Amino acid sequence: MRPCWKAPPSDAIFGHIVTRTCTGTVRPFLARAAGVAVVTGALLALTACPSGVDWSDYQGVNLVANRQFGSTDANGGSLWYFADGLDKDTDSSLPYDYVQFEEVSSEVYGSLPSGVSGPVYRLEVKNLFADGTFENSGVASANVVDNHDGVNGWAEQGSGFVNATIVDGTATDPLKPAIDGLSLNLNFEDAQQRYAIDLSQSSVILDGGASANDAYAFSLDFRMAIQSLGIELNDNVSVGSVNYDYSIARGGTISDTLVYSFPSTGGENTLTEVADSIGTNLITIEPGLTWFSFGGIDPSVQGDRVEAVVDNIRFVRADQNHLLRLPVPYADPAGTRPELRGGGSYTVRLWVRDDPTAESVGTPNRIPARFISVGIDPRTNTAVPVTKTRSTGASARRFVGDLNGWKELTIQLSGAAIQTDTSMTSATTVFDLTIEIGDSSSAAFRDAGSILIGAVELEWSPYSL
Repeated sequence: MRPCWKAPPSDAIFGHIVTRTCTGTVRPFLARAAGVAVVTGALLALTACPSGVDWSDYQGVNLVANRQFGSTDANGGSLWYFADGLDKDTDSSLPYDYVQFEEVSSEVYGSLPSGVSGPVYRLEVKNLFADGTFENSGVASANVVDNHDGVNGWAEQGSGFVNATIVDGTATDPLKPAIDGLSLNLNFEDAQQRYAIDLSQSSVILDGGASANDAYAFSLDFRMAIQSLGIELNDNVSVGSVNYDYSIARGGTISDTLVYSFPSTGGENTLTEVADSIGTNLITIEPGLTWFSFGGIDPSVQGDRVEAVVDNIRFVRADQNHLLRLPVPYADPAGTRPELRGGGSYTVRLWVRDDPTAESVGTPNRIPARFISVGIDPRTNTAVPVTKTRSTGASARRFVGDLNGWKELTIQLSGAAIQTDTSMTSATTVFDLTIEIGDSSSAAFRDAGSILIGAVELEWSPYSL
């Protein structure tokens, strides 16, 4: 059996030591492995010892039981919030809501699993690229040989003919079946040709159009019968002089049946193949270079040919972290739970499910979330964070792109440098619990997406991971 956990030196640094007496009984912390794997040896027993410290009053205690989704403060405002500048609720001057957090009807979307209570909320990071799913392209069915020129802003560049069609999954040509619903099929012989769209238009980038120095992260899915696909920003004039700064590639044997995702997520996305990234997915708009275009790479590599299917183009701002935040106080004023601790580890449990409206007819640009991350973001002072950045906390992400109904995620976190001291009142906010679509700590995981969430739990254990 493990010895009773004693206050470590780090706890003395944090400045708050509580005298506790062992009861002489075994008090196990059970780390439930529902949804994801947790730490090996998840039975963390608090055992009897003459000089030990008894932490059993933390066992099985949800530290945010009274701060669930939909909970309000004394003034009726939501306890869960986004930092300023992410939605019109925090900044009425914004041209667009970059995020959304709203309760959804259980009659429409279904309630939480049996035995789990609480409201269900949609958490979404909006896709700024209009019709990135091509579901609103105006083409009603497959195999419509429409060069798509001018539809939703797409246009040819160069002197040749670009064959760009909207396709779905019923096409017989192996290069034409769509990836999700409707997709954009590119098939032209001259690699110097481009198929492009102007990001400066407000009908294309939904927060008012891209301007000089705006920074974006983009993602997409693709299939192709070539080794590489050129992606660039140009001025729609000098298309012969290009730098394929954002190009994508694929390794191994060419096979047009495999679906790849860009940027590569290192195999964490189990639904698509791992792409070889030639360039970055981070775009900074330069003056005059606003046309986002697909084209060839190098004729010496693959000949003068472009043959690919593209879908689910997503753009989000690269200067924003889309963190949904919950201030967690030092203790519960009503005395229903013990105080927060530094040291040890915290376990977050969260119920998630796929959003049935993602890519539906009514919401053609709503993307199913691929990843979700949770974290602990310590407060350096008691002020409410107004920035869109994460500080020196701890976070972890999980792949949720394969959801088909409700699933409980279990994520353990440690090393968040949480500071507590005896001067804190029960209402003092020690840290923010954060939930985010994607993971803004890494460019490859900075993404748009929508997911349904409910019934969050936060528990503390004296043992570090």
